[in-house]
Amino acid sequence: MTNAQLFFAIGVPMLFNGLVLTLVTMTLNARISDLGSQVTSLERRFEQRMANFEQRMATKEELRRVEEVLDARLKHIEEELEKRRI
Repeated sequence: MTNAQLFFAIGVPMLFNGLVLTLVTMTLNARISDLGSQVTSLERRFEQRMANFEQRMATKEELRRVEEVLDARLKHIEEELEKRRI
């Protein structure tokens, strides 16, 4: 076996393996970047939904307080009417 044949027998598979490894690395990096952008998008959507949920809960709390005040006033009016009837 000559030196040229030995270089080709060793060098060509090494170059091929290097090329395949480079392509696999590039593909994985692209997929990881896509995954990162998807996670970021999901995080933004989750934060937006939580903000909307918190806003709705605050509104419900305000409505509950208004309802309690109105109930107290109505009860007071009913009691006053009952006192006047008797």
